[in-house]
Amino acid sequence: MKITSRVIIAITSCAILAGASYHELIHSEDINTQLRDFIVPSKVHFDGTYSHKMDGFGVSLCWWAVGVGGWTNNTSYNMLMDAFFNNRTGLGLNQVRYNIGGSGVGDNEVAKYRAGAFVPAYQDADGSYNWTADATQLRVLHSAVQRGLRYVQAFSNSPPYWMTVSGSATGNGNGAFDNLKADMFPAFASYLANVTEYLYKHEGIVIDSVTPLNEPGSNWWHQGGDQEGCHFSPTSQNKIITLLGMICAFGFFFFPCSLYSIGKELSVRGLPVAVSGPEENSIDDTLKRVQSYDTGGLGSLGVITTHTYNGESRAQLLEFAKKNNKRLWASEYGTGSGPLQGGLQLATRIVMDINVLQPSVWTLWQSADLDNSLSKSGWGLTAATYCGCVNGASCQCSENNQGTFVVRKQYWAYKHFTRFLVPGSMIASTTSPNLVAALDPYKRVVVVVPNTDSSSASLEFDFGQMIPTASCAMLYFTDANNDMNSTKATIQGTTVHVSLTGESVNSIVIGNACGMI
Repeated sequence: MKITSRVIIAITSCAILAGASYHELIHSEDINTQLRDFIVPSKVHFDGTYSHKMDGFGVSLCWWAVGVGGWTNNTSYNMLMDAFFNNRTGLGLNQVRYNIGGSGVGDNEVAKYRAGAFVPAYQDADGSYNWTADATQLRVLHSAVQRGLRYVQAFSNSPPYWMTVSGSATGNGNGAFDNLKADMFPAFASYLANVTEYLYKHEGIVIDSVTPLNEPGSNWWHQGGDQEGCHFSPTSQNKIITLLGMICAFGFFFFPCSLYSIGKELSVRGLPVAVSGPEENSIDDTLKRVQSYDTGGLGSLGVITTHTYNGESRAQLLEFAKKNNKRLWASEYGTGSGPLQGGLQLATRIVMDINVLQPSVWTLWQSADLDNSLSKSGWGLTAATYCGCVNGASCQCSENNQGTFVVRKQYWAYKHFTRFLVPGSMIASTTSPNLVAALDPYKRVVVVVPNTDSSSASLEFDFGQMIPTASCAMLYFTDANNDMNSTKATIQGTTVHVSLTGESVNSIVIGNACGMI
């Protein structure tokens, strides 16, 4: 199927930790401080300027798509796809990160992978390609496209295991050292190019952006871990970025070619693909890396992408991106800690990122946990059953592992952003950093505000400088007892008055049509 909408693929080479891991420990240390600092302002008004346009919200496909893509219960499968990608009944996500695998049966640590994390490389050690290796995840990708997906960011958690120093896609024996063999940089670039070319020419995926990096400066990618991961030193980062991005040969996408450097390995194949990166775990580290790249490395970047788990340099990274004429994406964040199954922490992080970092696309780490117990806790917005066949093994699966899922509380928290800050929404500057206000494409004022306090709070929002009049205002709210419930809000002149329940995520829609579009 030919995709006529613009789809971005950013190929990255390392993954994020999930579950009860390093990131979870970091989050548990700062969650109370983060929530305490988000105080609902009593009165807010528009200051007359708009900072940027939101192009959308997304999610990573790994590792849940590996399991869900194998469901035989098509009814349940389509229900979950709609829950994530349908823009009328679900979240309406319009961006995903597609995981290009590096695992294989010859991996030295083949028995260590967690459920879903074993994603076979398309290329085998003998150089041949198996284009059916990742059928389940690709099924989910096509299902998302059929529901209106616009941007695809594909990423490789590691180079194929046979290109690595350790012989495993889980990382080097010492996580502080590179795992890509010194003589395999060209081979890795060719692998990314070949997969990208296949997706474009044979699967109908229009490709725009490639990055070989993902949390490359982190030292937790070590051999024997339960997922793929890869360390790249700053010098190696610059080398692989420069290798991929050298000339801008094609300019027939929606944006001027001057904004996107085209990878040499890809441009010679007639594929218009920009380079993006560096995908560091910390915003501070992302800024340091892009500042350290030489003219070849920086010149090859069309999109600066960062994870926002840690770091404070949002404004500085934004300034750098603007100065160097680069787009800026928040390409990963996730949590499962605190009230609303992490929903409050998620909401405060999105608010902070949108207001200060000002990315055009914001991406969540996990929309589903592969969890046959269907527990209510975890990083995913949902819990989904899976076959249980891992590491390339063949086995028989019971029907109840082929299509069961539960929606968790964090799903509803994320939906406040994905369904109200729709693509094309202009983010408004206001007198408070603790909420997001926007003018959506339908000329409605939308305000998303978390109340992190256990007590209720009152808010007055003056919309007069954004739209002249409004005939209605609705408050949508998610708290411990409600999931996106709604009630009418009070309008007095050009001011809306609302009362927010304790520990809640809220959306206010103001205009002449206040339903969920």
